[in-house]
Amino acid sequence: MKKSVFLITLILLVTNCKSQEVIYSDDLPNESDLAIIGIELGKDMNLITFVDDFKNDSISVANDDKLIFKGEISTDPTLGASKGFKFSRKTKYLKIKINNYKEIKIENDNNYRFIYINKEKNKCIIKYAKKPIKFL
Repeated sequence: MKKSVFLITLILLVTNCKSQEVIYSDDLPNESDLAIIGIELGKDMNLITFVDDFKNDSISVANDDKLIFKGEISTDPTLGASKGFKFSRKTKYLKIKINNYKEIKIENDNNYRFIYINKEKNKCIIKYAKKPIKFL
């Protein structure tokens, strides 16, 4: 029930994406999973990562209305990822703009420490995960 309410809230808050998909991955991480990302998160931080299909895209990322990044990103074809940002677990929401016309407001769910954003033309895919993805 909690996931349904959260998902409905997320759908209502997303604007300017013609369609979207939200995915939850409940696989639990082990110590080696956390070591593969090469970023020390500690207990107070979560991570948002932009993945596939970004090519010289202008993005801005804010947590609770405080801008943490504004610039261009491109997906590294050898890794399948472009850029990641740590943010406080106390953050209530993240606001993301892609190319100044797609704005996504994502409520922070501390049950999922990793958020992945994928852009497919006019579709935004948001994946919440407990376990990090290994990019090679």
